[in-house]
Amino acid sequence: MKKILIYLRKDTLVFSDCQDKIDEKNLNNTNVIDTERLVFSEDYILSNLNLVGSFLKLVAIKNNITKAIIKKMNVTIISLNLLKDVNVITSVTMEEDQKLTYEMIELLMDNPHLEKINCYYMPSFLFERLTIYYHRTVELRSENFFISEFMEQNHLVTYSDIFYKKKLTICCPFREEDYEELKTFFQINNCLKEIVFCGYSHNLLVSVLSYLPPRVKNLKITITQMDSDDLTFLNEITFLKQLEKKYPVSIHIRYSKAYKEKNILKQINLQFVKFFCLFVVVVGLCYFLGYRYHETKEMGHVEAIKEELKVITEEATEVIEEPDPEEPSIDSSDPTTNAYYTNYTRVLSELKKQNQDVVGWIKVENTNIDYPVLQTDDNLYYLNHSFDGKKSLYGWIFADYRNQFDELSQNTIIYGHNVRGTNLLFGSLKNVLEPSWYQNEQNQILSFHTENGTYRGEIFSIYTIPVTSDYLVTTFYSDQSFNQYVEKEKERSIYDFEVSVEPGDHILTLSTCYQGGDNRLVVHAKLVKID
Repeated sequence: MKKILIYLRKDTLVFSDCQDKIDEKNLNNTNVIDTERLVFSEDYILSNLNLVGSFLKLVAIKNNITKAIIKKMNVTIISLNLLKDVNVITSVTMEEDQKLTYEMIELLMDNPHLEKINCYYMPSFLFERLTIYYHRTVELRSENFFISEFMEQNHLVTYSDIFYKKKLTICCPFREEDYEELKTFFQINNCLKEIVFCGYSHNLLVSVLSYLPPRVKNLKITITQMDSDDLTFLNEITFLKQLEKKYPVSIHIRYSKAYKEKNILKQINLQFVKFFCLFVVVVGLCYFLGYRYHETKEMGHVEAIKEELKVITEEATEVIEEPDPEEPSIDSSDPTTNAYYTNYTRVLSELKKQNQDVVGWIKVENTNIDYPVLQTDDNLYYLNHSFDGKKSLYGWIFADYRNQFDELSQNTIIYGHNVRGTNLLFGSLKNVLEPSWYQNEQNQILSFHTENGTYRGEIFSIYTIPVTSDYLVTTFYSDQSFNQYVEKEKERSIYDFEVSVEPGDHILTLSTCYQGGDNRLVVHAKLVKID
């Protein structure tokens, strides 16, 4: 029976395990409790969690205690459960140099009273979750953010990457740290539809299925057969069918080329092949024509919305006929100031009557990018919903859900579809890759308007890159990390814009697909508030 030791040390409540021999008849006996040294059985605490928590709260208040130390990792879970009722404890330290589990971090998230956390190590995506979304101050004694092969292979860098992941790839061999990360993945993820196994392992498949949470339904399992393992693999077919009955999965086998040549191809009738090929062609043609019709309809929908927006901006625009002699003259090289003044505060106010998700307006010179920017609580909705909230193939231009607009985030990230073959949404952002565009100084300034002010964006980097999330950072934890980020993006740039970006500056990032879904086109600009 595990015994939990709780004692006072100055202004700190300390939790540990107790190795001393204690008369079990006096254990948990309130008549012999010494508030300087409390010992409870784990079973007693679990049965009387609120009672013990309330008692510790009284002890903490009486002794002006605000900090807690958990000396042993094996009592962390039960200690954090108790601390939820001790609302005067605002700081907790886990002393052992061990990695925190997801269950422990979940308890830290659920405790609204904790402000400061000190521990040895936690995964970077959970560190981000605690600090950014739960506003905790987290001190790590180890800054080596390790990423397992499983996480790296599946591009699982941020919490949202894990939460929204739909397709998972698992390859042999699978290491101990990979299993730990897989468990955490299943605890967080809410969108998984398919797992692809590269190679087959009986034990690995069983382990993965045993981790599936109850909320997972209709999961597709795809197993790739290896040429070198035909016989062993075929002996498992009956076992795989049994797994389909035991778990909410459908298992599909991707046979090896060698197996197909030896078995399947011999059994296929040539006439069936011809018929099937014809069927595929007909279905493909129908799909293409249907897609083109839908695409044309969507383009008309976006154009109609743009015309409505144009009316609103024109009503908020006035001609500056004679400049005030006491005011500075208009700089014609700055696209945010010209002979026409548009009151974007008024524009955004009007647009919010139509859609409460409006947070700003973005305009890029010598492109067709001149749109309101939307934001909701995820980065999925406006991928396939337009400004009016209707389902749309093209979606709309939207800001990263992590961004703040009452006071701008250090990096405001804006996404939009690169609508192929048109200049709609971010379809004309590709113009920035032309030397005639980025070498023109007038094009190097974009404008960004929010309800709290207008900003001039001084472009300092333009590049294309294979899909990565390393530039999608909204908050930096130090001046050094900000400088490193800026220098990395400048090194990627196709042109040296000679724009100085210093810690304390705010930046704007535009991101869209390029050459299909495997690459990204990115533009970074320093934001300078002009009103």
